[in-house]
Amino acid sequence: MLREITRESGAKVGPVLYADGLGEGDARTYAGMFRHNVTAIVATLK
Repeated sequence: MLREITRESGAKVGPVLYADGLGEGDARTYAGMFRHNVTAIVATLK
């Protein structure tokens, strides 16, 4: 479904964002997850 939406809209899929502290690497904690998500969003918006 995601491929179809991006194909039709021309949108690009960004990096993985985590919704809890169960991510990988530094995103295993709440603070690490928050840092990861903010860094990913800022980098994608540049």
